[in-house]
Amino acid sequence: QIKSLWVAESHRKSGLAATLKSAGEAWAKSRHLKEMVTSVHFTNKRMLDINLRNGFVPGFVQMTKPLS
Repeated sequence: QIKSLWVAESHRKSGLAATLKSAGEAWAKSRHLKEMVTSVHFTNKRMLDINLRNGFVPGFVQMTKPLS
């Protein structure tokens, strides 16, 4: 399980995130895994778009409420 993955601001819009996603998918397929699951903050439009272009489909929505 990869818990967190991000690209430094200086390397964004370079295709690196898509390359990392593709490498992860290739790794998972080589191990005969059946699916990949990813989470992204709903305001992160760039990553949402990358995921959609790479075949991910929206699923569960997690919502939080601070109890302060």
